[in-house]
Amino acid sequence: MCPKCGDTVEQAMGCGCMGNLYTIGHSTVEIDFFLHLLHLHDIDCVFDVRSTPYSKYASQYNKDIIGAILKNNGIRYVYMGTYFGARQEDWSLYDDDGILDFEKVRATEAFNIRMKSVERGLDQGHNIALMCTEKDPFDCHRAIMVGRGFELDNIKVNHILQNGKLQSQQELNERLLDRFFPDRGQLSLNFNGEKEKSNQELLIEAYQKRNKQIGHHIETGYRDDAYIFGNSERFLNSNEIMNIGYSLKFVVVHDMYIKQVDSFGKMKAKADFIYGGVKYSRISLTDQEYFEVDGQYFAKAGLFMSLAHIPYTTEEGEDRYYKFVAKIFPL
Repeated sequence: MCPKCGDTVEQAMGCGCMGNLYTIGHSTVEIDFFLHLLHLHDIDCVFDVRSTPYSKYASQYNKDIIGAILKNNGIRYVYMGTYFGARQEDWSLYDDDGILDFEKVRATEAFNIRMKSVERGLDQGHNIALMCTEKDPFDCHRAIMVGRGFELDNIKVNHILQNGKLQSQQELNERLLDRFFPDRGQLSLNFNGEKEKSNQELLIEAYQKRNKQIGHHIETGYRDDAYIFGNSERFLNSNEIMNIGYSLKFVVVHDMYIKQVDSFGKMKAKADFIYGGVKYSRISLTDQEYFEVDGQYFAKAGLFMSLAHIPYTTEEGEDRYYKFVAKIFPL
């Protein structure tokens, strides 16, 4: 039923009550201004497409906080970062350079199932905003990966800018073409007999180029080749984490052994392994396939290592950001 006029979905499709799809970047703006932008465009649902739904410099946008604020202002909050996020744990979705391939993500079943659920919300008359961090959609996967997916599925997408104005996906397409093919409209001499590329072909290539520039790299930021996240311990302290510019890293380890260890009265799977000649011990696992495993050995394995975004605070007041084995690929 359409929440605007009370008609059925079929009636709403003919009465102009269909919802609209937007994206928005919260950046570091004050929450009141962010709410103003949402109300300006009658947003009643916010879908969070951040892989990491926390902000170091704008804590008001941490998942639990922003969810409660939106609810108190009559706006539904849904976390969708697992499916629409820029950091995916499936190794096969990264290219040979270790960069997330947006086209591969859009081709996954999980992405398409959630995309259809968003479209059902639009059919029911909801105005939905896909929220991420970056101010400019040109710099964000919400437009280059997710918005592009909806456009290809014939859904109009508008990006809410911080001045309150809208930029359509079509206008963003022009920005991409201007950035990567500024001379596309000029006559050119072609002595090789090659057919000139169409605007659509150039646009596909432009999206691929922008993907390469902004796509998450599994080893971006601070390089710590000698260690995983800067040291060989199970965690980083609050000073050490300031040197880390990413929270996901792919590594190849040797002599990996998974065992069940008592942790605060509960048995949990932990891993010992060697990386770069250094021994790592009792690293926690979040790969559900190995939750119950006890006593399994891998001579060699690829690991997606992740880093906790929220610290565990000890009784002494020390903040510890623990390392986790997010995914295991036996080699």
